[in-house]
Amino acid sequence: MRTTPQPELRMSPPPRRLIVVSILLFHVSGCVTWQRPNTSLVPGGYVAAEEPSEILVLTKSGERVLLRNPLVAGDSLVAGQATDTVWDDAPVALARAGVADIMIVKGDERDIEIVEVLTRGGHAVQVHRPSFGADSVTGVVPAPRAHRRGIPLADISQIRVKRVDVVYTTLMAVVGATAITMSAIAIAFWAEFN
Repeated sequence: MRTTPQPELRMSPPPRRLIVVSILLFHVSGCVTWQRPNTSLVPGGYVAAEEPSEILVLTKSGERVLLRNPLVAGDSLVAGQATDTVWDDAPVALARAGVADIMIVKGDERDIEIVEVLTRGGHAVQVHRPSFGADSVTGVVPAPRAHRRGIPLADISQIRVKRVDVVYTTLMAVVGATAITMSAIAIAFWAEFN
């Protein structure tokens, strides 16, 4: 009696790259956490003594603020580098002789809020709250200014700094080593039977 040959079943290889990338991403995320600094210094004293690159400030109102390169300035913790751009109004006066055209951008003829002034040199300037004199157009132009975020020391409930979490990092190392070992066994098992 003849038997018909059965088709050979072949297993596809395990997705090695996916396994390795998953392990690395899981492992790296567990190493650093925000923790209270191990010190008896008040927040301002800690920042002045340790000069951390960034801190997470928890205020008494519950707000969480990240300050980069914090500094103590008077009675406040202040970001050492600008965090926002704030727009201030800068006064402007344009001579009528240098104006080629004026167009209302916002408002109507009775209540003009913003106009765009085209100068004879080809520059367009948006003027807010304009007024029109016999020989000039005056108003304000929004101008950018770097803004530093500051928090009064009296409003701070605690600060946190980034630190390596030893327990969690150790746990991740054990889990990662186990996963790598299991992946190696699975790859060897697959290679043995294919």
